[in-house]
Amino acid sequence: MLSRRDGIRTRVGGEDGELYFEDINEAVISEMEKMCEKDFFDLIPGIQDELKNRKEFVAEFSQRHPDQQEFADDIAYVTNHPVSGVVVERFAHYEERQKIDGLVKDIYQKNQDLFESEDEVFGLFANAVMGGRLLDLARIIEKTYGKGSFRKLGEKTKRPKG
Repeated sequence: MLSRRDGIRTRVGGEDGELYFEDINEAVISEMEKMCEKDFFDLIPGIQDELKNRKEFVAEFSQRHPDQQEFADDIAYVTNHPVSGVVVERFAHYEERQKIDGLVKDIYQKNQDLFESEDEVFGLFANAVMGGRLLDLARIIEKTYGKGSFRKLGEKTKRPKG
């Protein structure tokens, strides 16, 4: 059972109500997973072989397809399938992460006097997801896009009941 709020994800309308900010919540979590993988997964002894294989695959892929570096940087898993051969998977929620990235860039561009970097803007999303602290995020969205824009963003990213 999901409480009324879980990170930035908010249920409106009781236990079977609509979920607002679901896509944003998942995109931010996935982006944070990607950051943690980059910075910390090398420290986990049990996955060294898998990481080495993926890094080798990504390096070879990048060399063969220099025009697809964005895809190469987003490869999360590489596995060998007995029938179809190599299976490559991106980090989850690619489209949602692209939307968040665009939103972060836009907020930063329009508020450079308030932020030192896009990472600082992303931190507002991360704080909202990890701790449920929505006020700072809501304020900057309202400042950037006008009154009622945070609510509109929630409505735009809501999931149906059930």
